[in-house]
This record gives sequence, structure tokens and C-alpha cells, in this order.
Amino acid sequence: MEKAYRTSTYLFAAVLLMVVVGFYKTYFSLIPHFSGISTALHLHAITVLLWFGILIVQPLLVRGKNLALHRLIGKGSYIVVTLVVLSIVWLERLAFIRNTPVPPGAVDIRLIGIADLSFFILFYGLAIYYRRKVSYHARFMVLTVLPFINPALGRLGLPGPILALLIMIGLLIYERFNNRIYRPYLIGLIAYLAIYIFFLFVINADQWRAFWWMFF
Repeated sequence: MEKAYRTSTYLFAAVLLMVVVGFYKTYFSLIPHFSGISTALHLHAITVLLWFGILIVQPLLVRGKNLALHRLIGKGSYIVVTLVVLSIVWLERLAFIRNTPVPPGAVDIRLIGIADLSFFILFYGLAIYYRRKVSYHARFMVLTVLPFINPALGRLGLPGPILALLIMIGLLIYERFNNRIYRPYLIGLIAYLAIYIFFLFVINADQWRAFWWMFF
């Protein structure tokens, strides 16, 4: 497998560090008592950390040529990702129940959360679909880490979407002139722009809430 994927552990670890720093005040600093933390948030934190563990260890297993364990953990990711998705849906449901007013001109973080979830599901699904085409599988899996940048940097008052876009553009340019396997990142860039433009500028919170309550 290409060096580009084998070294992706560094990107995954960097985003994990952003998550820990971003959520330190509201979650990690409360260890071990976790006063006021809901079960939904605990489930989300545990499953997201498990997902990052999978992302970080998988390239290391490839580097060590332990492909059997790599595939086994990959199958286990089906369960972990399902729990990650369920935890996000649970948290979004609680957010819509609280229905906290959004100040005029401010970004509705509930809609950003749904955009993050949509991107994550799409590219994890593509990674699994292309699991037998390693060059695409690895790159789609790299893209699954990007939605976790937004909530982490958002809590630090930093523009997560811009960093995610810069990472994708950087990966796209690198692949275009090196490995020439750039289509996954091109797909990622187009999908990212389409998904976030839709949730930020096309649909509003009231319309989404009506759709949301049809299912949840």
C-alpha cells in the first residue's frame, strides 16, 4: 500500500489532538466524575475515540504487513461506525428538543452537525464499497476524519470547515502531481462543498426540523 496511506496516521493523530483540545474544557477536564454529562455524550465520546483508535492503528498494521488483523479490525469498524452515527443522531435529537434560539446571522451548529454526519457516512460508505480497490479505499478512509475537525475547532472559535477544505485541496494537489490517484479527493472536495452549502445556505433550521421529526 502506498506510503501516502501508511503515513496518514499522523493526520489522524493530529485531528485527535484537535478533538481532545477542543473538548477538553467541556468533557475531558471533567474526568473522572463527569458531572452533568449525559449518557448520549458519553456514548458519543467513547465511540469517536474508538473510531480514532481504528483510524490510527490501521495504517500501522499495513506498515507492519499484518493484513489479517487489519481486515478483522476493518470488519469491527462496522459496529463502531454504527454506534458513532447513532450517538450523533441521539445528540442531534436532544439539540432539536432543546430548540435553543440561534442569534440572527449566526451559524446553526445543529445543521453543521448534520452536514458533518452526512459527509462521514458518505465517505465511510465509499471506503467500504471500494475495500477491494485499495488505492480508493485508503483515500476515502482518510476523508472520514475531516468531519471531526469542525466540532473540535468550533469550540475553540476557529474555522474548522476552512481547515478541512485546505487539507483536501492539499491532498488533491499532492496526488495530482505524485501518485496521480486524485479522484477520491476530488470527489471529496465536491461533496464537501455541496453538503455544507446545502445545510448553510439552502435549507433552514425550521425546514430541517420538520424533516427530522418525520424520522426521529
